[in-house]
Amino acid sequence: MRLPVPLPSSVAPSGATACNRLLSGFLLFFALLLQAAGLHAQCPQVVAILVDACGTEQLNEFIIIRSGGGFNTADIRLDYDLNTNVIGPENNDINTNNGNWPDDPTPCGLTTGNTAAFTGCSNLIAVGAGVDIPANAIVVLQASAGSANALYDFSALCGAGQCIYVIASACTRSAGAFTNGPGAGTRTSIFSIAGTCTQTITYNLASITGGNGAYYLPLTNTYGNAGCVAPPMVPSATDIWTGCLSSDWATAGNWLDGSVPTATDDVTIPDVTNDPVVMAGTAAVAKSVHVLTGGSLTIGSMGSLTINGYAAYATPSSFTAGFNNQGTVTNNGDLVLGSTSSVGNYGIYNQAAFNNNTDAEIHIDRSTSAGLWNTSGIFTNAAVITIGASESVGGNGIFNLATFNNNTGSHIHIDRTTSIGLANDFGTFTNDGTLSIGANEDVGIGIQNFDIFINNQEIYIDHT
Repeated sequence: MRLPVPLPSSVAPSGATACNRLLSGFLLFFALLLQAAGLHAQCPQVVAILVDACGTEQLNEFIIIRSGGGFNTADIRLDYDLNTNVIGPENNDINTNNGNWPDDPTPCGLTTGNTAAFTGCSNLIAVGAGVDIPANAIVVLQASAGSANALYDFSALCGAGQCIYVIASACTRSAGAFTNGPGAGTRTSIFSIAGTCTQTITYNLASITGGNGAYYLPLTNTYGNAGCVAPPMVPSATDIWTGCLSSDWATAGNWLDGSVPTATDDVTIPDVTNDPVVMAGTAAVAKSVHVLTGGSLTIGSMGSLTINGYAAYATPSSFTAGFNNQGTVTNNGDLVLGSTSSVGNYGIYNQAAFNNNTDAEIHIDRSTSAGLWNTSGIFTNAAVITIGASESVGGNGIFNLATFNNNTGSHIHIDRTTSIGLANDFGTFTNDGTLSIGANEDVGIGIQNFDIFINNQEIYIDHT
């Protein structure tokens, strides 16, 4: 009988505000200060797209940009999806040409933004082309000229009191810049600063819901609808990797918020050019880690990553996990999960490629459903995995629904499970190393197999 197993449920902006006076009076000072701090090289990034506009669709779409280390607005490039480069030159890309209207491919330029489109803010600054935007600022880029007044409530975005700069395309669009459906398929736009710091943004039409106010947050692949208000920004407790300076996890300028993650931060690693590496001698920490599709994380030899917390996820089902992998993870050092606090339902929830290489170690404690849940992709162990050494990991030590390879010379230790030490359910588990299940504490059933289990080496089972 199968036991029930819990499923993963250089021109200063004009104006007389205090922000403007500060910028014009001390621009050089701040530039030098930021350069000394190493923040100047952070890439600007689009953090939100208002896909389904309020009012007249094509006139009132916008994107929100975090300025990173700062940039000049003349360097903005926005390449729209080819499906929106239609009807006429008024719908061309901004400052670039990738599929523009063939009869007149001249790119759209930039003009002074319409701050009157947004209410609830006293700190909006209208800027045009050729304006220096300082580091760590917010920029709203209106996709079209001619936007309506008093259309969006921006009070939530402006509440922190920081200056927010507004700029607009010089073209008055006759078609929307961001398709909002209905239908299937995707739309891709490319944002860059003078051809560098390139960010490719792809969203699914089927995920855009709720009509006017539908938004997409590319850094966390989040869809939502807040109505005619500012889309939510990335939560302050979320650290997003940019890799703008290097691949070093411990370099502050490689993170969107300009700081290295702490033990209270949820970390997100998207698909970028410079993938993060926890270097030798670095003791990295996080509350949770999520490697997105196309993203990659490497823990170097003599490096370590400790996770004592979890994040909640809604796909492919509802669950919580300390480490959620949808990309590629390579561990050459030490990965420790749940040494002091719960890591949720799963210590590791693997959906893609996870490699625990020779001489590396993974330690998992304090999960509630399974220490390691391998739901899709390939998990390869060529070293040591220790599950439940000090505290219970819940129902299962390892639950495999995909491909799990325990290579020659490797060793998996499993203790303190309440149902099954190792469950192979609709997957392929190959053991060319050593499995030690229940050597020190009870595990319930040692091994439960419902699919392909290939054993070429040693298995020890006790305390069942």
